Amino acid sequence: MKKLAPSKTLLLRRVVEAFRLVAVLLLLLAMLRPQTGRTQSRVVTEGIDIMLAIDTSGRCAPSTSTPCADPDARNRLQVVTAVVEDFIKKRDKRPDRHGGLR
Repeated sequence: MKKLAPSKTLLLRRVVEAFRLVAVLLLLLAMLRPQTGRTQSRVVTEGIDIMLAIDTSGRCAPSTSTPCADPDARNRLQVVTAVVEDFIKKRDKRPDRHGGLR
């Protein structure tokens, strides 16, 4: 009886099994979460948390019903934005945390 050559299906099955094994090994490695080069240090800083709330409703919007006598006039929202930007720039060197709400 002649020796039969292994079928392509058998070879393909072995390749798929190898890929599954590699995938499982990689998942296990990922679950171990290897971490290198990390050290923990505690940094103590002093500062304050600042939260600014700005009203952006229609009341602060520019008025379109009355013509402005001064073309360079700014609305309330533009003025508040400029003041807040100036405030943050002045406190930039301090270790404060700041955020804003609109």
